[in-house]
Amino acid sequence: MSLLDEQLHVLQEKYEGASMQPQPDGSHVLTIPNVKLPDGWSAPQTTVKFHIAPGYPHGALDCFWVEPTLRLKNGAQPQNTNITPIPGTGEPWLWFSWHKSHWNANRDTLTTYMNVIYERFKKAQ
Repeated sequence: MSLLDEQLHVLQEKYEGASMQPQPDGSHVLTIPNVKLPDGWSAPQTTVKFHIAPGYPHGALDCFWVEPTLRLKNGAQPQNTNITPIPGTGEPWLWFSWHKSHWNANRDTLTTYMNVIYERFKKAQ
């Protein structure tokens, strides 16, 4: 089992239905359905996707996408977002330009990055 498969298995323990789709360029797109959202969003849950570059874990995970209809509770589009295709898929989803400030390939995992994403959701702005 590869490191990526091991980390996916751990993530699936917390997020049922999480899956990974390999892309022709050697990257992967991770999909996590039914992510519960804190108050402040237009929906109680969303699907999260993020791109995993071929050099993972040495290349930091960066940015993520959610369903294109997700908005703040007041109807506004969240800060630092845009409708942008997910690499390798061409699917136009709501892209969050959101970055983990420090990435340590020896410590950080897919679950670490999902925690970063959830912290962004807590800041409904």
